[in-house]
Amino acid sequence: MGIKVRLALSLAVIIFFTACVGGYAVFCLKTVNNYLQIVATDNLPEMTTMQETVQLLEKYKADTYKLLWERKSDKSSSAVKEYIVKDIEENGKKIDRHIYLMKRYAHKNQADKLGDIEKIWAEYKKLTKQAVDNNYDDNKMAGELSNTGKLGQAYSKLLTLAETFKQLNEGAVNVTVQAGEKEYKKAVMAVIGGITIVFIITIIIGIIFGKYINKFINIFLHTTEKNSQGDFTLRLQYAGSGEFMRITNSYNIMLDKIGNLIKMMQATAYKTAQTSQQIVDTSAHTAELLRQVNTAVESVSASVNEQTAGISDTADLINKMADDMEIVSNNTENIVITADKSVQTAQIGTVNIDNSIQQINSITTTNSKLAQKIMLLGENSQQIGKIIDTITDIANQTDLLALNAAIEAAHAGELGKGFAVVAAEVRKLAEQSQQASRQIETIINNIISETDNAINIMQINTQEIKQGAAGIHKSGKSFEILALVSDEMSENIVKTAKTISNLAASSQNVQKSVGRINMEVSNVNNQMEITKEVVNKQSFSLEKIINSSNSLAEMIEELNSQINIFKV
Repeated sequence: MGIKVRLALSLAVIIFFTACVGGYAVFCLKTVNNYLQIVATDNLPEMTTMQETVQLLEKYKADTYKLLWERKSDKSSSAVKEYIVKDIEENGKKIDRHIYLMKRYAHKNQADKLGDIEKIWAEYKKLTKQAVDNNYDDNKMAGELSNTGKLGQAYSKLLTLAETFKQLNEGAVNVTVQAGEKEYKKAVMAVIGGITIVFIITIIIGIIFGKYINKFINIFLHTTEKNSQGDFTLRLQYAGSGEFMRITNSYNIMLDKIGNLIKMMQATAYKTAQTSQQIVDTSAHTAELLRQVNTAVESVSASVNEQTAGISDTADLINKMADDMEIVSNNTENIVITADKSVQTAQIGTVNIDNSIQQINSITTTNSKLAQKIMLLGENSQQIGKIIDTITDIANQTDLLALNAAIEAAHAGELGKGFAVVAAEVRKLAEQSQQASRQIETIINNIISETDNAINIMQINTQEIKQGAAGIHKSGKSFEILALVSDEMSENIVKTAKTISNLAASSQNVQKSVGRINMEVSNVNNQMEITKEVVNKQSFSLEKIINSSNSLAEMIEELNSQINIFKV
């Protein structure tokens, strides 16, 4: 049986008892009203009529005397006498009417008295008419009206009976009033008793329903207190039916949905933490590669500096050879030694150039691998962005679900206060998740932007390294030419003197070639500096990526700590 049905039945019982008490009270009041009507319609009219009858009798008697006196004195006109006769007749009719009314409203115990009054009145009226018709004189009229006369005796009896009848009516009125007071007291006691009974029944029903509702409220508050502390494993237990059972089922379904949502958020946070760790590992590995590239670039730069020094030495030697051409022609051995040194220097320059080319190729390969790693880092960042979007959607759904739960709690009124507290906590968690997701999304966007910049820088660096490799390759060709020239100069040392003029021209060409080589080597050195600067920028970008990834990991850890508060 539902609570609405029970309340309706209780209200019906209260209304039934109230109606019974009200009906009994109405019955008692009607009884009192009946007694009052008896007094108003019976006894009071009797008393009023009796009083008027006595007055009419006195007037009737006075008119009779007046008529007799007017007839005796002959001072009044016939019209006055006729008026007196007419007045006597009207008073007689009124007395007849009053006696009729008294008979109508009289009680059974008053019938004898009314009969005597009617009989004596008829006799008195007859004697009076006889006295008027016979025109009694004063003496005879006085004798008739005396206590021994017929008119006097009849009038005395009539007054005595009228007074007795009046006393009977007064007694009846007193009895009726006393009975009415008793009935009124009964009605008042009945109303008070009925109200007391209805009040007691209402209290009993209120206590029964209070215990019934309080039992469910205690169970509900115990469950909601545990849920508000983060324990979503406890469910609302209620055995019954009706509205409380519907509330129980709805609340347990809501707890199931919140538990599933928290599990989903925990799984998503765990995956995000793993991805963040992968980003940190990849960034650290990339930073290590950049450090290796920086070391290689520094090594190449040192080699290029050595080559520059060697080329400068070679240029000095060639200049000295051009200045001392005449001395060379006179001192062949010195020319041979100088030529040997030139060959050795050229060979050393060739070896250095080959090493530079290999290092440049290694740098190019390293840059390509680094670009691939950074591209992989960008793809991982985009995947993290998708995961963050999922977290944001989950947080929005959680916020919407918490809002719906708050609305349902508001509909539930006092019963939904605990439920409203849980909904508010879930909504606060959803808002914190949204804020964390927005912060993570900002960090991921920064990582993607820095990754794109790093990829562009690596591409420019690769192109410049390729250009430097081409310049060094040309320098290597120049060194090979220089070596061939030196060999030919050694083999044809005997012919040196004869071809001194040609050698001078050749020395000028060599001087130009060395100048070009020096320029190329300078360009290579500049490219190495640029490469070193690019590598430093990439290292700085990777440091930002690592810091951002660490911040992401800290946020995810904080999110996990907040989610782990709940037991599902």
